Amino acid sequence: MVFSFLKKPFSHLKTECYHRHLLRFEHTLLTMTSEPGHMVFVSLYLAVGDNVLLLSLLDQYARENPAAVIDIFLFAKNLERYKTLYPVLNKVRIHIQKESITSWVYRWERQWVQFESAHHDLVFSNHWDIQDHSDTVIGLAKKHLGLSKDPLDGSAIAKPSSFSLSSFGISDPSQAILLNASSFSTQSESVKKTLEACAQSLSNQGFHVFMNVVGDESPLPFTQPLRCSFEEFYLISLQTKCLISLRSGLLDFVASSSCPIVCLYDEKPEHRFLYIDMPLSMWQRSAPTLDLLNGSDSLTQIEAFVSELSSR
Repeated sequence: MVFSFLKKPFSHLKTECYHRHLLRFEHTLLTMTSEPGHMVFVSLYLAVGDNVLLLSLLDQYARENPAAVIDIFLFAKNLERYKTLYPVLNKVRIHIQKESITSWVYRWERQWVQFESAHHDLVFSNHWDIQDHSDTVIGLAKKHLGLSKDPLDGSAIAKPSSFSLSSFGISDPSQAILLNASSFSTQSESVKKTLEACAQSLSNQGFHVFMNVVGDESPLPFTQPLRCSFEEFYLISLQTKCLISLRSGLLDFVASSSCPIVCLYDEKPEHRFLYIDMPLSMWQRSAPTLDLLNGSDSLTQIEAFVSELSSR
């Protein structure tokens, strides 16, 4: 059986060279899936959220099926990052991808693809020839893989040991607040304005506000830039007061940490559906979590959230 999250076909990539690549990939998967008890997970995207969800499902499947033969196709760009954080990858056979292989799913879906959908799309599977709105994609994936336990409890991610914050200019973690305004798939000026207001308010209250910046991105006023790796951001989040961020795949990754999180959603329809269908609270978190559709009272709610943390 093959398991993957699928968004949409890339028909414009059907060049002769690409077609040959797809045929080779299809042959490999068809050979693998002809073996009884063989499971293949395929990562089609570089986006963090997609892969965090896929690897969480892979980890739970491996726990519940210890005798299964499992292969996973990952992009080389992400391999070392995920191997460090997901120990399950050291127990399965890994195949490196250098380019997207999305189109093969559409060519073979009626033959062997058992489930396909992006984690944030409406649930749809041509294999079943149905459109089902009665459950979340993760719920359907759990049922389809036969999982008895919720795969989104964060147990798949390795918990790091001690980590020093001093090299990032964070001297008092209890007074440090992280902001993140960036997302691989969504940019929001309204959320950025809310985060800027948060930075000013929290800074005036004596907090040290650090903003995660990537590439040539500039930190917001009243914040100090935080330049760190993906893994370092996770480690930093474990020790700071809280994280306030636009909804993004980075939050799916950090969700397994003990950091309190405020998750902001843009009011645009294409982002609002995450607030309804894929809120951060879908993860079984022990730390306080606030899912907040950005609006005129967002700052007030965030201030109350931080105040409650301080009173504990």
